Amino acid sequence: MDDKLQNMPTGSHGGQGSQDAAFTRLLNPSTFTPLRLSDPDHAFAVITGVLPDATVASGTNQGADDPNDDPDPLENPRVPAGYTYFGQFIDHDLTFDTTSSLNTTRQRPNNERTPRLDLDCVYGLGFNGAPYMYEPNGKLVIDPATGDLPRAANDRAIIGDPRNDENSIVCQVQRGFINFHNKVVDRLIASGTKPGVDAWTAARREVQWTYQTVILNDYLVRIIQDDVRGAFQEAKGPGSMFRLYKHHKWNALPLEFTAAAYRFGHSMIRNAYRLNPAQPSPQRIFDGMDDGKDSLVGFGALDPSHHVKWGLLLPAPGMPNTAPGQAPANDGPKDDKNRLQFAYKMDTSLVAPLLALPPRIAGNPLPADPFRALAARNLKRAYNFRVPSGQDVARALHIEPLAADRIEIRTNGGTTSNGFVKVVDLPGLDPADAWAIARNTPLWLYCLMEAQQMIPRDLPYDDDRQTAVTTALGPVGGRILLEVFHGILLADGESVIGSHAAESWVPMANPDRTKLTLWDIFAFAGETM
Repeated sequence: MDDKLQNMPTGSHGGQGSQDAAFTRLLNPSTFTPLRLSDPDHAFAVITGVLPDATVASGTNQGADDPNDDPDPLENPRVPAGYTYFGQFIDHDLTFDTTSSLNTTRQRPNNERTPRLDLDCVYGLGFNGAPYMYEPNGKLVIDPATGDLPRAANDRAIIGDPRNDENSIVCQVQRGFINFHNKVVDRLIASGTKPGVDAWTAARREVQWTYQTVILNDYLVRIIQDDVRGAFQEAKGPGSMFRLYKHHKWNALPLEFTAAAYRFGHSMIRNAYRLNPAQPSPQRIFDGMDDGKDSLVGFGALDPSHHVKWGLLLPAPGMPNTAPGQAPANDGPKDDKNRLQFAYKMDTSLVAPLLALPPRIAGNPLPADPFRALAARNLKRAYNFRVPSGQDVARALHIEPLAADRIEIRTNGGTTSNGFVKVVDLPGLDPADAWAIARNTPLWLYCLMEAQQMIPRDLPYDDDRQTAVTTALGPVGGRILLEVFHGILLADGESVIGSHAAESWVPMANPDRTKLTLWDIFAFAGETM
C-alpha cells in the first residue's frame, strides 16, 4: 500500500484520540499474544469483501440492496434505527482523534475527549469558554430561520464536536440535545433561576443526568443480551462487577472499548433511511460522493428534505412491544411510508455504502484504497494498536470462547443459504492467516460473531421470517460496554450515579426516571412534533 495512503489521518471517522489523555487497556499486553498476519492489508481486504475483483457480496459486504419501505430481513426489531446514531453521538462524546493514521504503531494513543459522559460534544468549552456558542441567557445558539445547526460562512457547523455534523441524522441528534438544553433553560428561568451562567449550569446538569439515565436504562438495555446485563447487575460490589475495567483504570478509556467493542454499531447501519413521509423514497446513507443531496453525507447545510420525523426512527409512546429490551413483530404492511424502521442486525456484515466512505469522511483516499471501507479501517486500527483477540478477553472473563466452527462471517454472497461462511473457508485468504484469525479473532469481529449466534441457522439469509429475529451483544462485547459505561459514571462525582444530589432528582422530560427514553428527550425539546 502507498505510504501516502497509510499515513492518512483517520480522525475524520472513528479515530482513537490524539493529544490530551492516554487510553488504557483492559488486558495487560504481557498476558496475550497479539494477532500477527503475513499480509494484514490483504487479509482485511478479503474479510471486508473489497478486493478489486469482487463482483458479488463477499466477506463483511452485504451487497447491493434497493431502498424500500417494507419490513426487511436484515432488520433487528429490538433496536429502532435512531439508536444507531445516538450511539454515534455517545462515541463522539467520549473520544476524538485528529492525528492518528492507519499505519500507527504506537500502543497507547491519546484522547482529546474526557472519559466522561459530560456532553462536551454539545457544550464545548462551556458558557464562558466558548461564548460564541451561547445566547446571553444561557441557551445554545441555533439557526432560528431553518432550525439547522449554527453554521459559519463555509457551512461548517459551529458546535462542540464537528463530527456531529457528519450525516443528516446525527446532526439532528445534536440539534435535539441543543433544543433540549434550551427548553430546560426556559423552564428554569420561568421558575426563578437567574438567566446566564446560573441557568446554563443548572440546565447542563439536568441535560447530562437525563442523557446518562437514557444510556443506562434505554440504550444499553436494547443493545445487550438480557442474561449478560442480568449477570452484571446481580454482581455485588466493584470487585465482582468489574472483572476487566478495574477502579484504577477509570480515568481513561480502554482500547478494547474504543478500538473494537464499541464499534459494533457499524453493523447496525442501514443501507437507506426514510427520514420523513414526504421523501420520494428512502435516502441512501452514502453513495461514495460528497454530494449531500443524493445521500445523507453531512458537513454542510442540512437539506430541507432531510428533516427527520422521529416517529420513523424511534418508538413513540404507546407503540406495542417497543420498550427497552422488547421487540415488535415487525410484520406490518409493505410500502408503508410511516413505519418504524429498525437498525440492521448486529452481525459480521455491513451495508455496501460503507465499502466506499465519502471523501469528506474517509479523508479522500484513492478509489482503489481498501481503507475507504469502514470494516477494513476498524480491523487495521485494532491490529496496529495490538488489541487483544475476542478469545483472549473471553478467557480473561473465565468464559468459554466461541467454538472454532462459529468463527464465521455472515454475508449475502456466502456459499450457504444462511450466509454463514467460516473464516478459514473465505476464498483468497492465505491459509496461515485464516487459521491465525480463527484462533485469535479481532475483537471487533468477535463481538459481532457473539451477537450473530442469536440468528437461527435454518433460515436463509433473506428469508422473510428473519424480520422477527433479534440480535444483541453477548458475554464479551456486552460485558465490556457494561463495565466501561458504569465505571466512567461511578468515577464521575457529578454523574447521575456518582452524585448524592442525583438520588432525589426528578427528570423534567419524564418524572419516572426508570422509564426515561430517548424519545422523551426529543419530545421535551419539541423535536417530535
